[in-house]
Amino acid sequence: MAGPLAAGRGVRPAHWRPLLKVLLVLLGEVGLTLKEAAALWKDDLQGKRLLVRGERLREVPLTPLAQEVLEGWLPLREYLAGHQPLPYPHLLLNPSPRKGRGRPLGLEGAKWLMKEFTLFAGYEPREGRRTDLAHRLRWRAIRGYLKAGHPKEKVAYWTGMRTLMLRGWEE
Repeated sequence: MAGPLAAGRGVRPAHWRPLLKVLLVLLGEVGLTLKEAAALWKDDLQGKRLLVRGERLREVPLTPLAQEVLEGWLPLREYLAGHQPLPYPHLLLNPSPRKGRGRPLGLEGAKWLMKEFTLFAGYEPREGRRTDLAHRLRWRAIRGYLKAGHPKEKVAYWTGMRTLMLRGWEE
């Protein structure tokens, strides 16, 4: 793994690393937004497909890397869910050793984690360029789908990115 995915190995403290890995894969391999990733439930993971219930309900295929990372997360997710009297159905649970362990990560938690990772990875704002790492990772997934030979209509459906259907988006 190169780029931001590889930089996730050095994030401190260590209890955030598995969750960060899942979050980076959901954005950079599957093409979800932070909001969609935070809203996923464990039951949305359906083998080689992921049911996304964001603004537009859709089924998204999972790459082998995404399948491997998500399957590796499930045992830790079950452990974290056991820290609550009634386990939450969410896929992304807070691994912090503090009071919130086992609670859903939520959108604000996902934004915080991505901000911390962005600072750690050394992404700095540049004049006139969009540097939102979540947005850049989503476009990484889109380019991956297109490079794999999927039609842009399917990619637009899977990622919820309607702009792929407009003329001139490639430029």
